[in-house]
Amino acid sequence: MKILWPYEPFSRDGKLDKIGKEIILNYFSNDSVEAVYISSHAEIELTNAFNIPIRYRFSLFPKNLIKKQLDKLNLKNLKIKVIESNFLSTSKMTNELVNYAQEKKADLILLASNSKKTIPKFIFGSFAETLLHLSHTDVLIYHQKNAYLNKKPEKIIYAHDFTLKGYKGLLKAIEYAQKWDATLFVLHVPIPAPELSDEDFLFSIENNLKKCDQLLSKMKIKFKIMNLLEDYSIDELSIDEVILLFARKNKIDLIAMSTQANNLKIVLGGSIARKVLRKSTKPILIFKT
Repeated sequence: MKILWPYEPFSRDGKLDKIGKEIILNYFSNDSVEAVYISSHAEIELTNAFNIPIRYRFSLFPKNLIKKQLDKLNLKNLKIKVIESNFLSTSKMTNELVNYAQEKKADLILLASNSKKTIPKFIFGSFAETLLHLSHTDVLIYHQKNAYLNKKPEKIIYAHDFTLKGYKGLLKAIEYAQKWDATLFVLHVPIPAPELSDEDFLFSIENNLKKCDQLLSKMKIKFKIMNLLEDYSIDELSIDEVILLFARKNKIDLIAMSTQANNLKIVLGGSIARKVLRKSTKPILIFKT
């Protein structure tokens, strides 16, 4: 796999760096990981580095900083890419990363999400949310609350809504379950359909569960299909709360979900994915389908 790790050499967060390192070493030890920095005139530390010749200020200078920091993390074998940009806005700079990911045919972007004001580019709601909106590449998001990353995931939840994009995401979830030899929990939280009778609604769910089981039975993975129609009531808990509660009770290592590529409303507009991202203590794998 080709993994891109957006990395900023200024105002680093030690805990986030440690978590990122653990994910790289335990989740992607056999993959190609590249640290990527968008070098822009919006970065004050670069613009004001008058002791550095201008021809190096936005290229070799940040690259050397990143190399030193990665060496301290014992991530000496990571590739480093500095992309010089004349843009000042977050969305324009994020597009540079999105375009580079497509150019390199990256499989995944590993993204740190931070609610602290000390890392303005990586505040969730700014860089991270903009990337989730614009990216056509799948994104694995982690933050300071994440723990127990000193091993590859053993249990993965995939929240499946039985839509077309949901099935596309399921195929990706299967690939990761195979990669990590993990048990895949396919989690479905039924949403009542007013246009259907109770009988037709239950028949539809059973039919979708059967199709899902047939697909998974052909794959060389351990799996469980969980229909939470009877276990939880969405009258009492929201869907994101059901997903997170199931993850806690079953000691899930990673939560996977699908969102539509380049759709701001689905990713940011109060969606289930956004709520899970904000509340989860586990890394979140977002499939762009």
